[in-house]
Amino acid sequence: MLFNIKNKLRYLWDTEWEIGEKASFFWPIVIFVALGYTTLELFFRAGNPNPPLGFDELVLMLRGNLSVDAPLLVKTYFPYLWIGVVASCFIFRVYFIVSSYAASLQMFNRRKLHTEMAMYVISAVIVMVSTFVLFRSLGFVTWLLGMGFHTGVESIDALTHYLSQLIDTHIPTIVHLPYPLALLSLILGFNVSSLAGYFIHWLTHQSRFLWLTVHRPHHMPEILHPIGVPLAFNFGFLLAIPHVLFSVFFAKLFYEGSLLMETTLVLIFYYHFEIFNHLSTHYHMAYHNKLVRFFSDITGSGIYHYMHHTSEEGKETVNLGGGFFMLWDRLFRTFEQPPALPPRTGLTNNPVFVRNPFRVTFSGFAQIWYEMKHNKHWKTRWLILFGDVYYKPPITKEYLILGCQ
Repeated sequence: MLFNIKNKLRYLWDTEWEIGEKASFFWPIVIFVALGYTTLELFFRAGNPNPPLGFDELVLMLRGNLSVDAPLLVKTYFPYLWIGVVASCFIFRVYFIVSSYAASLQMFNRRKLHTEMAMYVISAVIVMVSTFVLFRSLGFVTWLLGMGFHTGVESIDALTHYLSQLIDTHIPTIVHLPYPLALLSLILGFNVSSLAGYFIHWLTHQSRFLWLTVHRPHHMPEILHPIGVPLAFNFGFLLAIPHVLFSVFFAKLFYEGSLLMETTLVLIFYYHFEIFNHLSTHYHMAYHNKLVRFFSDITGSGIYHYMHHTSEEGKETVNLGGGFFMLWDRLFRTFEQPPALPPRTGLTNNPVFVRNPFRVTFSGFAQIWYEMKHNKHWKTRWLILFGDVYYKPPITKEYLILGCQ
């Protein structure tokens, strides 16, 4: 029995995936993921995973979360503006996800397209299941310690809430600006807080541990599509927490309220144009369309982020993002103008890798484990965990890229 399970796991780990050209079942999958994934992402950016079901209740909730200093006109109409922007973003993103798949069928090799999409969708499911199991296991540990099962399961939410409360109660408001000026400080806050996002993104390209375990899958796809690339971001949601907390911290310096709903409005508006970050089929349109290009310039998204996915050697850390008009990239000299024609994308120099969702998800962890097990010197083990991406220990094993040992 145990031997059979081991053989089946080995089969899952070693099997190369290849999906046929027709794959008519992909259409319902694309539509389902477009609707479901977009909804979940919007809930995440709205800061409320359990929104009220009724329209009137949602309006009341939005008004209740606005600052007491907000003018009556804002309290009256802001909820409708917020709901309108969310609805617009949902329709906008679903349209481009579905239409880009239709265009991809005409532009790319269908076998490669379907194989990549299937691989990264399954990889995302594996990450979600693994995350579920991880936090249930953590809940079991906290239960054994007498702290209750839900203490472990909800540890991330609890920690985020605790730190937000800590900021709210212990960070002073240096200058309490009136509401309109506080909104301007919010924009400034986005610029400053985006430094945290820039640094975290930079770190995932510098730290071999973060690169192998978290960020490398995100750069693997050679056909960029919203269903494939964003989903191939192993456990990356954990890296979003410090970014959000820094935004809350900065806003608190200039305004007593949280400006939570105003923050989510800006995030959701930005999310319209984030769709072009990973969209091979619409690169030309995103480059030449004046409206899309204008907002891409402001937010540093779209074709600017697309350029970050180039497979050209030496450009692994261009356009990391952060700040309006790519402020931090310009300041730290990682900014590069995108070309008129879409660059080739994927890992540097487009190596051949094992097309298997389990290896996409866990190959980095497997490599780190193998290296820690077979390299006995403490200094080597330290560099395995904390060295840069170019470090290669004496004994290593590559589970993802073929011909690279």
